[in-house]
Amino acid sequence: MSWDVAGYEVWATDGEIGRVEGFIMDDASWHLGYLDVKAGDWLHNRSVLVPTRWVNSVSWADHRVNLHHAQA
Repeated sequence: MSWDVAGYEVWATDGEIGRVEGFIMDDASWHLGYLDVKAGDWLHNRSVLVPTRWVNSVSWADHRVNLHHAQA
């Protein structure tokens, strides 16, 4: 299921951050701890790690991950 959101847009409360590129998972516990997000122009297309605890919802219809935090 986690790879189903690869490529989804990631939105903070104040705008789009970027797209899901991958994930960081703890191999021992299988806990999905971070989303690897390719940030847009506001961070010069760098990757950032977003804690999964910041995810508010996933819109399967809109291919979008919504966070409950602002960008900065």
